[in-house]
Amino acid sequence: MTVAMESVHEVVPLKESCPSGGTHDVAYVDTFQSGRRSIHRGVTCNRCHETSSAQLAELPDEATEAVVSLYGRWLVHVGPIGRLRAISAVRKLLGLSAREAQRAVKPDGSVFSGTHAAALRFAEDLRAEGVPPQSVV
Repeated sequence: MTVAMESVHEVVPLKESCPSGGTHDVAYVDTFQSGRRSIHRGVTCNRCHETSSAQLAELPDEATEAVVSLYGRWLVHVGPIGRLRAISAVRKLLGLSAREAQRAVKPDGSVFSGTHAAALRFAEDLRAEGVPPQSVV
C-alpha cells in the first residue's frame, strides 16, 4: 500500500519583548515534509540588532495557539477497529497513564489535536506503532 505524503509549511509572526526595551519580531515556522516535522524560530530586532534563528523541538504554547488561530486545529482519527491499539499507542507516544490514554481516545475516534504539522507527525507515529490513522482533518 502506498501512502501519499503531505507537505505543510505554516508561518506565524509574533512580537516578543526585547531586554533592551524594544520589541523582537519573531517568526515561527511549523513544517512537515517527507515524514519529518521541523520547527524554526527566527528573531530580528531593530533596537538591539539581534538577528538569530534556531531549530526547536516543540512550538511554544503562544506560537501553537497563533498557528491554530491562523490555520485551524487539526484532528487525527482512528477507526473503531483500531481503538484498543490506539489507546496503547497514545499512552506510549504521549507518556500518559492508562486512564489518561483511555480518555484521550474520544468516542468519535479522535486521538490528537494540534497544528497541521503536529497532527501529521502524530499520524506517522501512530502508523509506526501499528495503528493506521483513519483521517487527519
